[in-house]
Amino acid sequence: MKRKICKRIELFIYIITLAFFVNSTVEALDSSDVSWRWSNPSPHGNDINDFMVVSGTGIQVGELGNIFWSSNLQGWNNVNVGDENSLRCITVFNGNYYIGSETGTIYITEDFENFSVVDLGTDDWIEGISASASLIVAVGDNGSIFTSSDGTQWTQRNSGTEEWLRDIQFGGNRFIAVGENGTIVSSFNGAAWSVSQVNTSENLNSIANDGANKFAVAGDAGVVFTTTNGATWTSLETNSNADILTVSYGGDTFLLAGENIAFSVNSAGLVTSETDSETEGKLPEYLWQSSAYENGIWYLAGSAGLNYSGSVPSDGISITWATEDDSLRNWIWDMQAVDNQLFAVGDFGTILVSSDGISWDSRIVPEEATNKLILSITGTNEGLIAAGVDGLVLFSPSELISSEETETIDGQEVKVVKELLVPGINWNMIEIPGINQDLKGSVFHEGFYYLCGESGILLRSSNGTQWDTLDSGTSEFLSGVSGKGESLIAVGRAGTVLKSENKGDSWMKVNSFTSDWLLQIRCLNDKFFAVGEGGAIASSNDGVTWVLADTPSSTAFINDVTFHEGMYYASGTLGRVWQSANGDVWESLPTNTGKSLYTLSPFDGRLVVAGIEGAIIRTPFERFIDPIAIQAFQKVESGGQEYFGFLLQGKTDQYFNLDFSNNLSGPWESFVQHAEIKEADGTVSVLMPVTDDPDSIFFRIEPSNVE
Repeated sequence: MKRKICKRIELFIYIITLAFFVNSTVEALDSSDVSWRWSNPSPHGNDINDFMVVSGTGIQVGELGNIFWSSNLQGWNNVNVGDENSLRCITVFNGNYYIGSETGTIYITEDFENFSVVDLGTDDWIEGISASASLIVAVGDNGSIFTSSDGTQWTQRNSGTEEWLRDIQFGGNRFIAVGENGTIVSSFNGAAWSVSQVNTSENLNSIANDGANKFAVAGDAGVVFTTTNGATWTSLETNSNADILTVSYGGDTFLLAGENIAFSVNSAGLVTSETDSETEGKLPEYLWQSSAYENGIWYLAGSAGLNYSGSVPSDGISITWATEDDSLRNWIWDMQAVDNQLFAVGDFGTILVSSDGISWDSRIVPEEATNKLILSITGTNEGLIAAGVDGLVLFSPSELISSEETETIDGQEVKVVKELLVPGINWNMIEIPGINQDLKGSVFHEGFYYLCGESGILLRSSNGTQWDTLDSGTSEFLSGVSGKGESLIAVGRAGTVLKSENKGDSWMKVNSFTSDWLLQIRCLNDKFFAVGEGGAIASSNDGVTWVLADTPSSTAFINDVTFHEGMYYASGTLGRVWQSANGDVWESLPTNTGKSLYTLSPFDGRLVVAGIEGAIIRTPFERFIDPIAIQAFQKVESGGQEYFGFLLQGKTDQYFNLDFSNNLSGPWESFVQHAEIKEADGTVSVLMPVTDDPDSIFFRIEPSNVE
């Protein structure tokens, strides 16, 4: 019989923390195993295509094979099924989750750890999936319909249409599927399908059922139809032409949402708008893509992972909405690392700063800049320049700040006050007379700030506040400028390349290697690299003779390029990132987003990449092997089970092992292998069930740098 653990035993629990320090050379990131994490938005910025809540657990499926699930709908876990295409839909059947994808496959899981895959033998996207107690049905492109009674063996059915089907729902003993050009098909058994007539040619995107016989269907241009028999459809006036993308039912109410619109329809047919950015408890105008309901709570998910929840009201009319998501989703155009800070700039006067590339703080800009796009940032620890549309220029001088740090001197911990010059705290508007062109490129080189932009504009300043206009000799849009030694190179539209050898006083046009737009130029590893439209990457030692690299993608816009310890990295459209050991041959690094990425920077042991809708993702260059400390340890009890509880402190994105032994001379047993620290503060909690009652127990916690 298990003995009761007493205080005497607790006094003999020993904890051993191990850390290993090794010297290693930096190699290319393993493209087959590179792991990306979301820094912003939080917890993720993936578009969510479908959403369901089952017994308090929320499950979201989205782009690039990503699944997010949460037992409390607050802290979300992420698993990727390895599909480079989007996951489109999800349902539950016989205790398992079934997830349809763009590859014509269905992923099946019970626990989001182990997956089986059904290949339906089609290239059609699986857009909708639903189940009764005895049958599961999947629908998709070209009128495709597949059914299964066991979830394993599937049969293709004749839908009677070749229109693309976008959603399906079961209710009232029938399946109803909806799709493009007003298509509606229904079936009682999943084998024989009939086409219904509805008075619209708009695409129908989503369908929901009230648990009995009533269905609501919504589509493009604000069309909504309801039925109680699956044959006769009644139009509902929404007073909106916005596309409606999702419909759900709960609490005697249908919820409909889409492009900058959300509204509810109660059983009496009353339509209530749920969107109003100025009113507390209402939804912002946003791209809403999926929704769910359970136990009196609505859940609505939108573009870039935005989540809201809504409480069903006592008056049965207006839902009260709230979110814990305070992430910025403004587009990010450029980044600059200065000492131990990483700055990012973007739309609506956005200036962000981070000390680790994970957590970000906003900086306040002058009111005149709050509605402006900031396209570029450059500078040093003596001052930063941010520039953007309509001649916008902001300057942030360095300020003296004091910080208290703990240092070990002669074996004693001593608090030391240090004074540092830090830029990027306060930002001032700089007016440059006669300048109203969009400014896109910037660099600080040899003691001068340089800006370039629309109509061939080129500007120079020695202090960030007083600027001279330089004669570029071109009217083409210049989108990038960089320097090396005595040379400055500017690039832009129509393959424009300019060179100056006298700090910008005069410029000459260089015969270009392309007629496509060159979006950015950087001096990396003592070479110029220009990138741009059509997958262009070219390098030059002198800015005159250029070598065009093997094109990573002829259809991509490559927006930025950087260098870190022997490796080059580039970012571009549709979530693309590439790497190269020599700048000539490039390899793709698949990411966890399909959003275009405009800028990237190495920082704090990670590659940080940013782009549209506030997307900031990161991946470590190598495994972190920093020491892992035990911040707290205690025994806890939950559900009649006792646990050893640990609070560990390491580094975010770090992996660790937890082993234990009843004596130091015997073998060690593993409890946790290759677990990851995900919290931004570098902490992680671990609960280990107490299955034995030793007089003493030892724990060994160490960094893991092996999968």
